[in-house]
Amino acid sequence: MGNILDVKVSSYKNKDQENPKTVNLREILADGKHRNLIEKIRASTNEARQKELKLKLPCYTPSCEIGEDGQIIHSGILCVDIDFKDNSHISNFSDFKKLVSEIPEIVYCSLSAGGKGYFVLFLISDKAKHKQHFESLKMDFARCGIKIDPSCSNVNRLRFCTWDPDPYINLKAKPYTFIYHPALIVNDSFPASPSLGRVTALIDAIEDSLTDITGNYPQWFQIGCALANEFGEAGREFFHRVSGYSDLYENDTTDRQFTACLKGLKSSTPIHINTLFHFAKQNGVVISGPEVDFKLN
Repeated sequence: MGNILDVKVSSYKNKDQENPKTVNLREILADGKHRNLIEKIRASTNEARQKELKLKLPCYTPSCEIGEDGQIIHSGILCVDIDFKDNSHISNFSDFKKLVSEIPEIVYCSLSAGGKGYFVLFLISDKAKHKQHFESLKMDFARCGIKIDPSCSNVNRLRFCTWDPDPYINLKAKPYTFIYHPALIVNDSFPASPSLGRVTALIDAIEDSLTDITGNYPQWFQIGCALANEFGEAGREFFHRVSGYSDLYENDTTDRQFTACLKGLKSSTPIHINTLFHFAKQNGVVISGPEVDFKLN
């Protein structure tokens, strides 16, 4: 049996995603030539400076190779990001890498480029069900009190190269076989909404087609307000999932924007959930059902 990290993925000089090259995932993970830059990022206490330095790092898509025709070829690997800012309640968060040996499906775990979180790779059993595997993993971690970055559900999710002097590697990892089945899940965090099923289906379609519907800032803002108005705090994850296909996506910025949308509900005319469907349709994403139009009531 060969090394399960010997799979083809796409790499880029930077976040602009121009001129991709097909490379070996194992070689990227073992490459330490960006160590000095990564150490500068981790040593900086200025958030703006950290972002500036990170943009100098090359990027790659651990879950897939993207062909010349745009075809996505799954690598069989699923990536999960676990950030400290989302898990500050965990007193032994710094020991996470030591504990992952108890999870047999984890192939690889290392520090993220910023050094305040972990980059975790899973082997999955069904490449065609990447998103369903991810949703199941998200619930598994949640049961352990750990929150993972929801934007990683994208198959073509870019990540910055990182470096870790002592990564966890398990070349005998077992495939993760659990799959999320929406019909079997009752989520009490969502308020009663007749649109929940259609919104879920629409966001699934957005993810399946890898489509960015966020457009410019006003459009992105209206999408956030529509989800906040319809689902309250429970719409935050939907907002992350919709926003994740934008080249400008950042977890913290998206969180702050949704919080602003929630705060503005009482001071402005609510934006209807049909706004989400309107912008999706403009970008070619449509699901079966009644046509919807842009509304502000």
